[in-house]
Amino acid sequence: MPTNVTLPLSRHLEKNKNSFGLLRIVAASAVVFSHSWPATKGSWYPEPLQIETGYTLGWHAVNLFFVLSGLLIAGSLDKKRSIGAFFINRFLRIYPALLVVILSTVFLSALLVDHSTWDGVSAFEYVARNFLLVGSSATLPGVFANNPEQYRINVPLWTLKYEVFAYFTIAMLSALSWKHPRVFSLKLLTLLILISGSIVMVSFGTMEGQGFMHHVVRLTFSFYLGVACWIWRNSLRIDIWCVTGLAMLNGVFLWSGFYYLPAQIVFLSALALWIGTRKFGAISGFTDKQDYSYGVYIMGYPIQQAVMALTDVPNPWYNFALTMTLVVPIAAVSWNLVEQPSLRFKKNIPKETH
Repeated sequence: MPTNVTLPLSRHLEKNKNSFGLLRIVAASAVVFSHSWPATKGSWYPEPLQIETGYTLGWHAVNLFFVLSGLLIAGSLDKKRSIGAFFINRFLRIYPALLVVILSTVFLSALLVDHSTWDGVSAFEYVARNFLLVGSSATLPGVFANNPEQYRINVPLWTLKYEVFAYFTIAMLSALSWKHPRVFSLKLLTLLILISGSIVMVSFGTMEGQGFMHHVVRLTFSFYLGVACWIWRNSLRIDIWCVTGLAMLNGVFLWSGFYYLPAQIVFLSALALWIGTRKFGAISGFTDKQDYSYGVYIMGYPIQQAVMALTDVPNPWYNFALTMTLVVPIAAVSWNLVEQPSLRFKKNIPKETH
């Protein structure tokens, strides 16, 4: 067992001291893997872990994304203390690659589908809705019309609006705590969000039939769990005994048929952070420098749908393997030609713009 297992989390947040980049690409791949089932068999077919935990593997992976986002975003905001620079940085991280994906989807669709079904107005609506983060259900005429998941083009984009919502809330709460520290405590506000989120989630049950409020509560809870990890980073220690205890607690809940989502999120977060604070040789170093996770996440589903449309093989394992073979090189191109160059503009942003 590594000798640094009981070091505080803060020691692992230093550059090149963790494997969070590796965790992100694993989480993105888990989303693709989970979506391989509806992509090949239809939305009625249960995805991995859905029966066992009440939630799909993809849902658990998205929760983890939000926990890691809360941890890293809170750290970035706390260090720079600039709301303006914060939002510019977030825009540069999300939108360049997203816009490329949206426009590429429309362009390729226009080339490949039957021109008699093509509609320029629908194409414009698709671009506008996805750019404004309200278009994960937007369709294009004739695209994937014969797939098990008919007309669905890029389902994972639905989470981006909740991510942006989390950015606005942490920016607002941070600004209040900076200007009025005696009245607004980020520690207290974070605890209130986590407690109230836990209470509300008890009433939700499993994922079936859940909509907007369910997503707001669970993803905000996940994000602020990451924020809490940043706030208490100097005293937070996650070891194997902590992970084991949380695993046993979740086992009791699942055995009793009580799908207590907050407990699942906390356990997954602890397990992920315990793993993420280790280094795994060259692969950790590579994923620190080459972050393909966002590209895999926003490009995976259109490729899955295209694979299904072109091969018509209703095998989720085949769909996943072929999709990952295609999407990882494309994500690499996106990172090196779109995402990373866009992030270099951050150097030109004044540190104090709030």
